[in-house]
Amino acid sequence: MLREETIAEMRRLLDREQLLAEVRAPSPWIRRRRPPGWAEVLLNVGRVSPAELEPLLERVERDYPVADEFIAWARRQSGDWAARI
Repeated sequence: MLREETIAEMRRLLDREQLLAEVRAPSPWIRRRRPPGWAEVLLNVGRVSPAELEPLLERVERDYPVADEFIAWARRQSGDWAARI
């Protein structure tokens, strides 16, 4: 069961796009430890523009108000990304 199901599912989630799709529409067997939005920010920071990241950060802030350090980090990363392009 581990080899045929669990490892196969884990391999699928190694693909960033597959993992992002899973984050957006989670399967019932996937446990979440962080509030919604955190994983989506982590998967997109450095890949999308600061303007595209901002709605995700607002969602994190709304769902988990003490996330100030995480949000500040994501904004710095996004600014670095914008400076590179």
